[in-house]
Amino acid sequence: MKVHTLFTALKWFRIAVATVVFFLMAAFFAGVNNAVISTAQYLIDLQFMPLVLELCTGHLTAFIIIGFSSIVVLTLLLGRIYCSLLCPFGIMQDFLAWLPRVLRLRRKRYKPMPPLRSLRGSVLVLSALAIITGLMLPLLLLEPYSGFGRIATGILTPAFVKINNLIAALSGPEHFDWLYPRDMPSLSQTAVITASITLATIAAMSWFGGRIFCNSLCPVGAMLSLLSRFSLFRLVVGENSCSRCGLCAGKCKTGCIDAKKREIDFERCVMCLNCTSVCKFGSVKLALRYKTPSQGQTVVADLSRRDFLISTGATAAAMLTLPPLFKATVPATQPIMPPGASNLTHFQSRCTACHLCVSSCPGKVIKPATLEYGLAGFMQPRLSFKSHMCEYNCNVCSNVCPSGALLPLPLEEKQKTRIGIVEYRPQFCVVPNRKTDCGACAEHCPTQAVRMIPWKEGLNIPTTDPTICVGCGSCEYICPTQPKSIIVHGLKVQDEAKRPDTGSNATSQQLGNDFPF
Repeated sequence: MKVHTLFTALKWFRIAVATVVFFLMAAFFAGVNNAVISTAQYLIDLQFMPLVLELCTGHLTAFIIIGFSSIVVLTLLLGRIYCSLLCPFGIMQDFLAWLPRVLRLRRKRYKPMPPLRSLRGSVLVLSALAIITGLMLPLLLLEPYSGFGRIATGILTPAFVKINNLIAALSGPEHFDWLYPRDMPSLSQTAVITASITLATIAAMSWFGGRIFCNSLCPVGAMLSLLSRFSLFRLVVGENSCSRCGLCAGKCKTGCIDAKKREIDFERCVMCLNCTSVCKFGSVKLALRYKTPSQGQTVVADLSRRDFLISTGATAAAMLTLPPLFKATVPATQPIMPPGASNLTHFQSRCTACHLCVSSCPGKVIKPATLEYGLAGFMQPRLSFKSHMCEYNCNVCSNVCPSGALLPLPLEEKQKTRIGIVEYRPQFCVVPNRKTDCGACAEHCPTQAVRMIPWKEGLNIPTTDPTICVGCGSCEYICPTQPKSIIVHGLKVQDEAKRPDTGSNATSQQLGNDFPF
């Protein structure tokens, strides 16, 4: 097989793999449940930045160690192939850049772009400081997998639900086990607007500059570009056969090829192989790094000491101004963190707001925060019991979290983990105010943290025991009054609830099964 033909085959193989990865992950976020789509969990667990955060958390498993090591070794062998094969945000940029051609819209050819080494160095320093200090907002806004997750949850999933429900209504669910009417995700306007702005920005950048985000603002790209400096194999331009026609540069979505100088900045190359497949003379080849190339075949980007010190100092100074600003925006009330968050410091220092827990929650009680945590927790998940409660027999959120922000909880452990505490507010309750029976809160409490006790005039009134309350929100959700007569407050530190007194007879069973609300 000719070299040109071989590279063309490898390019189409790369496109096929990337397409499968993207749609598997998009379907997983959309909540499609079958044996094939469930394999996307492994792809999500292989995302580079969540793996880095897992390692920093100390939650080490064989899969995490092998996954991280595999990406590093692959980068040291072939460069940033991860960006073209496994990163859904990068694959989405390729799709957005390819879409105009399908719509027959005119687009200029790609051109060589400046390396932007100082900017890339600043992003690298910013990412390191964010991980070390736990101030995740800068990393949250730039991390590629989390950006894809917010777009998938806020835009792709609602679109899928509408299409799914339309098809289910027309054909019925008997043909496919996953084709059934689904509930529309309940998202805040802020979450949808944030996802829309991100998508529009990336679409514009992909249209005008290809993968300019990957080589200017992406923290994963900055980390992997540093590793790719030492790649064993790299793409080079053969001087003897190259005619400087510029076809390779016109197809290079990262703008790392200078056809006139016959140079490739391999730090920015994502190994898409567009250049190798389009070259009519087979001049672009894969060569060993240690094989001495002709002068000008490849260029290794170098971030000078002066540029590095300037970018580091500016980034560090900016990070020092953030804590006082964040502290000033923290509200007095503590939001309810998802089960497995452990404590507020751990949760906020590891959560990148990918919203996988938001899309995976069966009861849709996990929602993106706006300023409930303050500015530092923008878009991080919180629980809201307006439309449902945290299911007592569910531990999905802690098991799907890829970054270690939510530690895995076995179901038995989750059922005794306190994520909040109950407060009864008699001033709003129908029993003392309307002199009528209710008992809905006690009827639905799974731990007897809310019980009915005799009051007066033959009525029973709720009483609470916060020590055995797990904060599931069943009482708050079912309470018929507005404002709610019983609410759940969040905890900064999630701990273990005491076991309920199973021998107590003062339960809601004293009431009938019917109540007037």
